[in-house]
Amino acid sequence: LGVRGNRWAWRKGRWDNIEHFKRVQRAWTKWAVIIYVGLIVLFGAIFGGVFYLLSHSEAYRLGVANLEASAEVANLLGRPVTTGLPTGKIATSGASGNAALSFSVSGPKGSGRVFLEATKKDGAWSLVSLILKVDGQDSVIDLLRPTRAELEGDRRRSEERRVGKECRSR
Repeated sequence: LGVRGNRWAWRKGRWDNIEHFKRVQRAWTKWAVIIYVGLIVLFGAIFGGVFYLLSHSEAYRLGVANLEASAEVANLLGRPVTTGLPTGKIATSGASGNAALSFSVSGPKGSGRVFLEATKKDGAWSLVSLILKVDGQDSVIDLLRPTRAELEGDRRRSEERRVGKECRSR
């Protein structure tokens, strides 16, 4: 209310004298400042708390771990990669839940945005999707799809198992 509030209070109030009026107005001003500062601190704590909880969630840490372990991310963004604060939502109910988060990522060679979806089943989080959108590129990179080396390793192991079964059956 400021200056107008003082005028209004002077006209509407019953004051003993000017000193009484000024003393009451100083008290109101002091409490107004305390309340405003308190509200700012409260909103800051709520806002900061949400980001703290998101950035310390298991779903976020799982996504960052997969991101840092990816050779494709190292080729595109370089090492080390740094991640920003996540935004999105996490909903849990006991041993189950789901998360949909996005966060920025950058490295010496470039930057981008990561989008992840995760589910929690029987108390354990697993990634459903982990997608990197590199700045300046139209395409997105699915970081959960198997790489050529992983596919070749799976083929080799299944061939070894098949040959081992054939040898045991003879």
